[in-house]
Amino acid sequence: MNSTYLKAKNSILVVIFSVLLILIGYIVFNFLNSENENKQSDTLDTLDTLDTQRTEGVVNPQEHVLVGTNSLPGLSKNDAYKNGYAAMQAGDYEAAIEYFREASSIAVSVNEKMLSEYMLASSLRFTREAPNVLESIRRYKLLIGNPEYKNSGFRIKSDAVNKLVSMYVSTPSPENFNEIFFGEPQIFRNIVADVDAKPNQIDSSMLNLLKFSSDILPTAESELKIANALFNHNKDLYLKFFTACKKVVNLEENGCQPDIDALLTSDEKELFYEIEREFKQRRAAADTDIEFLRTVQTKGTIARLGSIRSRVFHKAMYLGFTTPSEVQDALEQAVIDTEFADGGEEIVTARFEKAIFLSLLRPNPTAEQVEEIAQLIKPLYEPSGTLSHLKPWYLGTLTTAYRELSGEEYSIQHEMAMRGPLAIAKVEPEFKNFLVEEVGWDFEGIAISRIMNPDR
Repeated sequence: MNSTYLKAKNSILVVIFSVLLILIGYIVFNFLNSENENKQSDTLDTLDTLDTQRTEGVVNPQEHVLVGTNSLPGLSKNDAYKNGYAAMQAGDYEAAIEYFREASSIAVSVNEKMLSEYMLASSLRFTREAPNVLESIRRYKLLIGNPEYKNSGFRIKSDAVNKLVSMYVSTPSPENFNEIFFGEPQIFRNIVADVDAKPNQIDSSMLNLLKFSSDILPTAESELKIANALFNHNKDLYLKFFTACKKVVNLEENGCQPDIDALLTSDEKELFYEIEREFKQRRAAADTDIEFLRTVQTKGTIARLGSIRSRVFHKAMYLGFTTPSEVQDALEQAVIDTEFADGGEEIVTARFEKAIFLSLLRPNPTAEQVEEIAQLIKPLYEPSGTLSHLKPWYLGTLTTAYRELSGEEYSIQHEMAMRGPLAIAKVEPEFKNFLVEEVGWDFEGIAISRIMNPDR
């Protein structure tokens, strides 16, 4: 009986132990499953947060995928892309097109495919025999609007939008405008400005494009160009400051900060403070992006952006948004960056901008300061100058400014284009001779006289 009892007891214990194991296993399974569901939920929440951040322009560093030279390390196995980039640099855009088509077809990641398509669009724009600008626009738009790229390549898409702006500015034709905003795919119909927009439909539409680019990713290019548009789109207000600042005897000491209450109406003051707030936001975003670009050694891009930044800073000084020392620092850095990158026309712009600023800053310069200005610009206009091969480019700009301002319609844009060289001419006699003999400026004519008289 004892033996039977023990067997029964042991059987009961085995059953109880088995039940306990099953219960424990079930509890553990539910706990782990619950943890896994929580992790999945956390992941989804994180993705939602990232998507929201992207919409707001806050993107993880890995989303800053670059184009051109600096994208090559990430494409080390895509020989077609490298061959396409080399062909593009050599000016053989027809060959580059075929290479980039191949690079896109063999791409192993979304960003790699996007980079290849971006460079394909760029190559189409520059083909020598028949530049296919309209097809290039379509390619950029396909890249921007492809739903497969919704959560990828934000810098690439932002740069593609900026390219649309640049393409129209360089070739402002009705065909290009219509292709950008009304061509297929029709993803920009909500971006085009109304026909009665201020200052006009075209400028407002280009500004809308820049803001769209900024919404994708606030790059230095979009932010600086938006900041510049703040001044260009409000020329009447800007002209008040610009005219008042021409009366400042020495900007180096006084800066340029007219009495806002005396200068502006209540409506103008409201607009002024709105422009000031937006300028500061755009400047901060641009500077942040430039610092990022410096970490990846994009010297060509840095040179181009540095030139834009220094010009915007110079304009902003007349409204009191930047100080003379900030402008001078920006100009000096632009000269350094453009020469380091061998930036061609950008070197001219940077040198001219710095010479203009120093001439305006010091209306009564010392001999040493005059020599500093001369050393900046002599290489540009002297026959034996190291940069004289670039003369035709800015010669046309100076001629156009003089011709436009000689007409009946006043243009602050052309006044500013002339006022700078005139400031240099005041302190550097050889440059004045260049303006008279080669550019055809008449220093006794109305176009120059109206600038030389700040009380007009």
